[in-house]
Amino acid sequence: MLTLNLDIQFSSFGQKEQLYITGGQLVNSDHIQFANILIEDGKIVSTGTNIEVQPDTPRLDATGMLIMPAGIDMSTYLIQDIHPIDTEAYINFTKEALLGGTTTIVDTIICPKDSSAVDLLIKYKNTFKETKFWCDIIIRIGFMEIQENHLNEIEQLAKQHGINSFLLKLRSIEKCIVLVTSTNCPVIFSSINEMNIIERISKIRRQIPPIHITVCCTSNSLLSEITHNQFIIV
Repeated sequence: MLTLNLDIQFSSFGQKEQLYITGGQLVNSDHIQFANILIEDGKIVSTGTNIEVQPDTPRLDATGMLIMPAGIDMSTYLIQDIHPIDTEAYINFTKEALLGGTTTIVDTIICPKDSSAVDLLIKYKNTFKETKFWCDIIIRIGFMEIQENHLNEIEQLAKQHGINSFLLKLRSIEKCIVLVTSTNCPVIFSSINEMNIIERISKIRRQIPPIHITVCCTSNSLLSEITHNQFIIV
């Protein structure tokens, strides 16, 4: 697998930083092919065997190497409000992630009961305001218990702070229905382990107006129990 040396010098052509990677095998989800890669401003803009580049464009020979998409860690818990935030340790976490092939992590700010998620997010932003990380970080907010003030904050977090992912700990499907109805925010279940929950979701999706709750992944243990006409919710 190809790991880029961070000391590589990029060329500036037309105010764009360029790097040309040659000779490697490009690995996609469906096949592997020999291809060259042109990178501009950190983004892949062209792949193939006959890419026209400027003579002074820096080149990286990847012969004998596999060039693979970077990883995204969808669920990390590096930030814990019960402990002081260690800036240096946090930076090292992002460096270790990059060295392991992960270029984006989704970190979770846990909002305890009777706390303000907005205040915790602002505290996080202020703590790392001048910090440079080794990989990209996306923040999601986790609620240990949904309260009225949290419902009011969800819209503010989304519209003013760009938060579009929330982790909810709910013990009842009915609580989730109330949340979706109150906030007009779709909810996606990533795991279901009770048949009655699937039946309940199926009913509320067909009511008028519908409630936007979706199942994106069904437990293997339930597949044999689900009848054909219930797959409308998956």
